Amino acid sequence: MARLMFICFMFTCVCIPVRAQSPYGDSLWTLAGCLEYAMEHNIQLKQTRNTYLSGVEDTKQARAAMFPSLSASTSQSLANYPSSDVTDNNMYTGSYNLNASMTVFQGGSLSTALKQQKVQNEMDLLSVEETANDIRIAIVQAYMQCLYAAEAVKVSQSTAEASKALKWFEITGKDSAQERKPGALSAIFVKTDYRLLRLELDDIMYIEGLKDYVRIWLRDRQEPVLSLMSMKALEEQLPEDRFVRVHRSYIIQPSAMSYIERGRVVFGKVRVPVSDTYRQELQDFLEKHSILLQTK
Repeated sequence: MARLMFICFMFTCVCIPVRAQSPYGDSLWTLAGCLEYAMEHNIQLKQTRNTYLSGVEDTKQARAAMFPSLSASTSQSLANYPSSDVTDNNMYTGSYNLNASMTVFQGGSLSTALKQQKVQNEMDLLSVEETANDIRIAIVQAYMQCLYAAEAVKVSQSTAEASKALKWFEITGKDSAQERKPGALSAIFVKTDYRLLRLELDDIMYIEGLKDYVRIWLRDRQEPVLSLMSMKALEEQLPEDRFVRVHRSYIIQPSAMSYIERGRVVFGKVRVPVSDTYRQELQDFLEKHSILLQTK
């Protein structure tokens, strides 16, 4: 299954174009185009192929050393001597040689050399394939980096737009905070997954702090909403008459709880601890707002 997913992913990447510089001008390059160009023009791969082809010629030479050898030579000479006799003033000489040789036995060195050269050819061919595979891997990695960089730009743009929108909501929220009455706030906006999410206050049970992140647990939702913000920043947005901090890492909405037992605030099957630092604050909140609490 994992191999099938990888093949599908690579097939998708082959079809995804990336804009890059090329010898043919500014054009879109697919992964298949990059691989094809590299296999044809890469200098290192060409050198490895030349080494393989040179070894093939060496193999032919080693095989030829086992065949008979034949050589021939000829020479002619013509000499002219001053003489009153026309028939005797020219002298012609010529020689013709034909040599043949064949190595009958040389301790098996010729056949061994031929076998060795064949093995060397196989090694050179494997070296060509290894070089080609290394180049393919390097190109795929570089191509993936280009895709990741392009996607990172899009993500950064989305994050910037979401941050601007969140900032706008924070500014407008602060401007209108003086005009609305306590308890009039019905929802808050939090940034999650590069978007702004509207959360109804009535749906929030409790909030859990995780360093730079917060988990917001809602009523009819099994998975929490994860947002990049501090507990203090979120606490400032929540109305004081509906939420209270019971722990360094927890803010609860008492109207959503089931009961309190042994220093724990119970929300269904979840028990939120109440620290000694915030125990009195919770008690004061319950005494002050007990009439306003409604059982959900």
